[in-house]
Amino acid sequence: MSAARLNIEIEQGATWKHTLQLTSGDVTMNLSGYTARMQIRKNYASESTLANLTSSSGITISQGTLSLLLSATSTTDLPSGAAVYDLEIESASGEVTRVIFGDVYISRQVTR
Repeated sequence: MSAARLNIEIEQGATWKHTLQLTSGDVTMNLSGYTARMQIRKNYASESTLANLTSSSGITISQGTLSLLLSATSTTDLPSGAAVYDLEIESASGEVTRVIFGDVYISRQVTR
C-alpha cells in the first residue's frame, strides 16, 4: 500500500479530529495488533516535533479505523503557519507502513 497525500488544516485553540478508514479494495483492513504514530514537524529537517500522536495518546484504533485527536490545549501551543506530517502504522510483527503524509497549515487563533 502506497501512502496517500492528504494536506490538512488545524485551527489553533480548537479541538482537531480526523478519522481514516483503511481499506484494501473494498475490504476494511484488520488492524488487530497494530499500533500507530503521527508526527508534525515545522519542516522535514526539524529535529523537534510540534505534535506527537501515538496509539496510546491521540490515536484510537478500532477495526479498520484510525481516529486522530489533538485537544484544544494542544492546538493552542502549535505555531501558526506551514508544517509537515506523516502517519504510520506498525503490525505486531514489526512491519511499518506509512499511511498518509502531507502539508499541515496551522491557522492562527484570534479569540483567546
